[in-house]
Amino acid sequence: MNKFLVVTHLNYIDMPMFVYHDKHHPSSAIGCYMNYLEIGNLIIFPVFEVKGNKDKEAVDLINSLYPDKIIETININNIAAFGGLMNCISWNIKI
Repeated sequence: MNKFLVVTHLNYIDMPMFVYHDKHHPSSAIGCYMNYLEIGNLIIFPVFEVKGNKDKEAVDLINSLYPDKIIETININNIAAFGGLMNCISWNIKI
């Protein structure tokens, strides 16, 4: 086990992921489930609905981790193809 995890008494959970190859989008984030958005009691969770996905496994895990939250899924492939996910479309920075 990682020494940092032992010293800090942190636990970790492996989130499913998969590698999706698209020659037109080499920086694709399709397959990364970690980048979800939490707003109060709502979690907006990315799904990809492509061959080889782990959508069901990831949604089942997030539901088990947050049983008291509302989990809504969103197919985010149009953003993920260009390397972005939920943070990229939800951050608001005032300049």
